[in-house]
Amino acid sequence: MVPRVPIMFRNPVKGLEIPIFCLVDSGASEILINAQIATALGIDVTKGELREYGGIGGVVTGYKHPISLKLMGDSQEFLVDCGMLTVPIYDGLLGQKGARKDFLTTIR
Repeated sequence: MVPRVPIMFRNPVKGLEIPIFCLVDSGASEILINAQIATALGIDVTKGELREYGGIGGVVTGYKHPISLKLMGDSQEFLVDCGMLTVPIYDGLLGQKGARKDFLTTIR
């Protein structure tokens, strides 16, 4: 069974929201979403900070942007750095680096 949690992602500038079932990956460092989802949120993906993200499948290029997220059904929202990738991945992945300690405690 793959551990997934329902997360509401929100563009902090435009206010657009999309719910995503995110994979919880304790071995991952970053929070990542598919660039198509970021575009649907009104984010111009390639305007972000160009970054390389490494994983078990190798290194991919993505763009870092600030994004708001919260656990579905919870009122507390967090502004985090999020990598937006143009390669096929899960819709969303929750790693450790961007998720604040209090947010991770909320989803436990």
